[in-house]
Amino acid sequence: MTATLIPKASSMPPDPNHPWYRIWQIAYDYAHKKPQPDDLRDRQFFKHIDAIAHQPIASPRYKREIGHLYLFIRKLPYNADKHFRGGRFENPIRDEYENILDSVLAKAIRLMPSEFNPTGKSFTGCFINWVNRRLRLEYELLDFYKKISLDIPNEVSSADSDSKPNLSDLNQRIESDQEKLKKQEAKLLAAFEKDVLENDFWVINYIKDEPKLTYRLLTMRLKHDFCLGREKFQAIVNEFCPIAEDATPEEITEARKYYYSKIDAELRRHVYPKILTRRLIKNLFTPLQIEQIREAIANSESLDIPVYKNYPAITPKFMAEKLLPMFQPLNQKPLTIAEIINLLRSPKYDYLTYKKLDEPKLQQIWDKKCAPKIGKIAAQVLTYSP
Repeated sequence: MTATLIPKASSMPPDPNHPWYRIWQIAYDYAHKKPQPDDLRDRQFFKHIDAIAHQPIASPRYKREIGHLYLFIRKLPYNADKHFRGGRFENPIRDEYENILDSVLAKAIRLMPSEFNPTGKSFTGCFINWVNRRLRLEYELLDFYKKISLDIPNEVSSADSDSKPNLSDLNQRIESDQEKLKKQEAKLLAAFEKDVLENDFWVINYIKDEPKLTYRLLTMRLKHDFCLGREKFQAIVNEFCPIAEDATPEEITEARKYYYSKIDAELRRHVYPKILTRRLIKNLFTPLQIEQIREAIANSESLDIPVYKNYPAITPKFMAEKLLPMFQPLNQKPLTIAEIINLLRSPKYDYLTYKKLDEPKLQQIWDKKCAPKIGKIAAQVLTYSP
């Protein structure tokens, strides 16, 4: 049975005009690495793509090969539901996971020929990450969890599956969980506000030609429900948008529209990543948010790329794992910049490569090259950017 689902790869390349030709080339390179591919599933993946790329579009055989590919990727270990296994919402989440997975994989097959661009060691591993992150398999499941965790579920929880549920007790337990979460968020928000009001970081100008727009002003104006909200964004645009005294209503509308786009772009590209990185350093997120961000960083192939060729060990992920509290064991502090330099000069790395690296230089590498990339990952997880 398995053999029929893994067709033999063709000896001839497909038509360059075939819509699957681009991804065929990429998969071919992964499947024919020398020595053998890091992930042996890459060869199986390529055989399915190869079979599709050699069939006329919309032909019966083309559709059949698409079906074979779907069965193959359906069995890959996405593990998007792993955090909920054994919990009291396991049953409804398991049922919904199947529906979400089917819809996301259908989207994956539709977009893979044009939008999937693996960069890591494993074609299959990159595909799993792409489905979980970019196509939002994990986030859709988390959205479903947030929805059912705020209501009394109709389904019987895993722990009570053999007995009739006591809805009154269940309601009290949910309310208790929500109350604990609210207290936890309020405590973290208070710490966040204190940092904003007391630290010089927040007085930095947001846009160079707009000295009144500082990180502190934006954070305090946009803060809502423990995160940076957008409900007062238009008011800020109206306040700071330069308007000529004799401007017509149409000109005012156009000016504000342009200014809105400008500020919005700056928010997404620079402000959100910097503020979110600051909060990660201060550990000012809930455990659920920390878990989401930590896993996104750990699974990001792009964060494994060195920021300088002459410093191969210094990647955004390496620096995050050493500097951010969420990667440290319980009751253990992150390393300092000086301690990271000592680590890089140890036998584990290469003393000669890093002997001239000093603290100001490594701090600059973190601030300019690594922290923005970490912040963008956090922004994606928390849906501050597309």
